[in-house]
Amino acid sequence: MRLSQLWCLCSPPSRDTLLQPELPQVRGKDGESMIISVASGKGGTGKTLVATSLALSLRDKDKVQLLDCDVEEPNAHVLLKPIITGSESVSIPVPKVDEDKCTYCGKCAQVCAYHAIAVRFS
Repeated sequence: MRLSQLWCLCSPPSRDTLLQPELPQVRGKDGESMIISVASGKGGTGKTLVATSLALSLRDKDKVQLLDCDVEEPNAHVLLKPIITGSESVSIPVPKVDEDKCTYCGKCAQVCAYHAIAVRFS
């Protein structure tokens, strides 16, 4: 499943609260904030539109954080037009195999905690 947006906000109001003209602070039963994720395995389903619309509709009621976790094209900023005060590059080191030393024994694949190594025998 491709996770496009993950945003943290307080839990949704009850039906009775929605009928009131002014919403109080929106909290869960335990008084804690809630995490809501908008996800789909398919692109073009409107995840960004739904997540940004919900975030904008709840921003006056409580603190809202929107995290656009789309790996290919994070673009919630296009709809929100935020003032960006900083950015940080994030990367993962990719190991290189020294083919002169590799015996294709497969031990690296056995010990890899993330199951990210596959050894193919030619």
